[in-house]
Amino acid sequence: MMVRAEPHIARGLLGDLYLAPAQYLPPSEAVAGSGNILDLGKGESQEIGGITLTFEDYDMGGHETSDMVAGTIGARVLVEWDGGSEHIIPRWSVGGEQPPAVALPGGVDGLLRLQGIDADRGRVTLVYMGEDTPVDGRAVGGLLTVELSEKPLMSVLWLGVLLVLAGGTIAIIRRAVSMKPKGS
Repeated sequence: MMVRAEPHIARGLLGDLYLAPAQYLPPSEAVAGSGNILDLGKGESQEIGGITLTFEDYDMGGHETSDMVAGTIGARVLVEWDGGSEHIIPRWSVGGEQPPAVALPGGVDGLLRLQGIDADRGRVTLVYMGEDTPVDGRAVGGLLTVELSEKPLMSVLWLGVLLVLAGGTIAIIRRAVSMKPKGS
């Protein structure tokens, strides 16, 4: 996303609910779900189109600059087919345009693109685009991915901050009054 987006926060007594945009793909890059979307955890495999895809680990080697926004994160994927196996690394851009899909090795028809990353759970979402991917399989209007999280007892945290500030202010006032010379 090229524009900075702030999360929407719904505040409540027992917790806050955060809704934050994570990624937007324009219609030219967004593939609608037609059975080609794979959600894999580290070490998990899935067979599709006569090949087996195994997500092994993240690849952080795509940071060309010290600016995190300009970097990419990759997923090291082992592609296995009848004739052998090979590693490929589809990448996801932290900021800016998404890298192109990676061609599958060994004469296997198809492309693989890293659609999303859930580092907290150690999972990735991959999109396999083979010869059977429909031409009209693009998402109309693009694809927006959002993160929904709950922060419990945030009001209690803020109440504690206010009590610390009030206590500090009272202590400063009492200290100032006690340091005044007597008789003046």
